[in-house]
Amino acid sequence: DQIDDPVPQTCEWILSHDKWKQWKACSSTSLLWITLNAGCGKSVMAKFLVNYFQYRCDANTAKNLAYFFFMDGVTGQNDASAAVSALLHQLYCSQNRLIKHALTKFDGTPIHVFNNFSTLWAILVNSLDDTQRKDVVWILDGLDECESRSLRQFVDSIAALIKRPKTTKLKIILLSRPTNQIQHSLGLFTRADLSDDSCSNKFRLVGENECDALTADILHFAQWKIDELASASAFPENVLAHLRERLVAGADYTFLWISLVMKMIEDSAIDGISESELGRILETKRIHDMYCHLLKGTCRTNPAKTRRLLAILLASVRPMTTLGQRLHKPFDNHIRQLCGHFVRIRRGRIYFVHQTARSFL
Repeated sequence: DQIDDPVPQTCEWILSHDKWKQWKACSSTSLLWITLNAGCGKSVMAKFLVNYFQYRCDANTAKNLAYFFFMDGVTGQNDASAAVSALLHQLYCSQNRLIKHALTKFDGTPIHVFNNFSTLWAILVNSLDDTQRKDVVWILDGLDECESRSLRQFVDSIAALIKRPKTTKLKIILLSRPTNQIQHSLGLFTRADLSDDSCSNKFRLVGENECDALTADILHFAQWKIDELASASAFPENVLAHLRERLVAGADYTFLWISLVMKMIEDSAIDGISESELGRILETKRIHDMYCHLLKGTCRTNPAKTRRLLAILLASVRPMTTLGQRLHKPFDNHIRQLCGHFVRIRRGRIYFVHQTARSFL
């Protein structure tokens, strides 16, 4: 729920990419590693793929889809054991006869041992080896946000899993920023691995090299945000045209850059925004400078309370919730007033707007 839905006409390019086609056509267990730089829509792409398998594929594929979104600094979303637990839960919900493999291990095993990665992974492998198991699709996003001590173990285990000859297929999609550790563990680090996949069941789609496709998506995203602004404000058409021109010129930045620019414009427009102020916002090219601008804006009302709340959010091991407050909506608005666009609130849970916002603070 904390991931934005993809804007219409975006992300579709991946379905016609050669690496995607090779991965999908592979008759055995296979892995596709998709890399994208920070702010370039990696998690939105993952959500697009989840939606693709749920709503655009056959019922069996949709039923046997399992996914997990890593989130750095959030307990329950930042380590390998949590990911394997989520995969097991979804597998047993779709194929409940397989739960016997977990029950066998659970009996007589101390809970702290049962919940560690090695035990959970062994249960998962046994479940996947079951002759009654149906083909499964995994989507794991933000792998680079997995806690470092368990990341290596997790990726090594996945790499070993796809080498095992089994009759039932396991189709795995990993999404992350490009990192040497993941690259090395998967064995996708040589020129041959990137250019010749004819005899392989593991593929890498280097999204950071897909400049034309990403630029087209960012243009669609920019137009979508401008249309939203036009429908919700009284901006004259000449200002919107100027904004559209500037955003298009900056389309080689990132989705995150455009999103933050539009948030800053929306905030400034409440009290009226001049052409010179609009120009200053559009000249802010670095994400770090964007966050500096946002931080100055959020600290105007009550700087001490804003600093304290942001510090609490940073220290929290899981997303804080507003659901326990008696005045739910007013409290949500109070949080937004103090923290501005550094945070987003989804279903009563408070998240940072992006992992880079947490890193900035």
